[in-house]
Amino acid sequence: SPPGWAPAATPGFFPDGRADGILIDLGSNSDQLDDPSRGFSYRRDGPLDMRFDRTADRSVAPTAGDILADASEGELADLFRANDEPLARDIARAIVRWRKRRRNRRLTSTLELRHVIESAADKVAGGRTRLSKVDPSPIWVSDERGRTASHAKRERLLRKYGAIKPRYAGVLGRCFQALRAEVNGEADHLRDFLCAVPECVAPGGRLLVISFHPGE
Repeated sequence: SPPGWAPAATPGFFPDGRADGILIDLGSNSDQLDDPSRGFSYRRDGPLDMRFDRTADRSVAPTAGDILADASEGELADLFRANDEPLARDIARAIVRWRKRRRNRRLTSTLELRHVIESAADKVAGGRTRLSKVDPSPIWVSDERGRTASHAKRERLLRKYGAIKPRYAGVLGRCFQALRAEVNGEADHLRDFLCAVPECVAPGGRLLVISFHPGE
């Protein structure tokens, strides 16, 4: 995880003082991405956490759910736009509108966020993409009469919706990635590492970085 870079970004970390070459991979651990309880994936339902360090105090390390609940439409749009998401404003607006439909004004799960993002993307596309025959909205919000679905119905809808292949995987990937990076302060960790690394590389040495999106 990104916080683990800090100890390596000091000359004393290397036996001979400096390294001839350093390779860093900015990708996430697949075990973390595959664990639904971490909240990184839009393919499986889980809490909107996304913190690499789940022991951290939420007052200083907010979860993705915290950010989605507290950020303004403009702040959310800027967050997604920074990760090169063309539909940033539309998705931010959809999230804010969806929050108003929730009793606690919070999104709570990864599949809920996926639904909001897919619906926003489909609206921009003019509804040309048939998302699915399953409307998962009753899992999270009441109907027009204020009635909530039964627990059994919510569980049934959740299984059906979770089994459907995402229609806007690119949009979903960019939005989830932007949230993960914000939650974990990845840009700050990378900036700190790059500022410190010149002191760790020997003259003539090389620094190689594997990155995955323009923000990095």
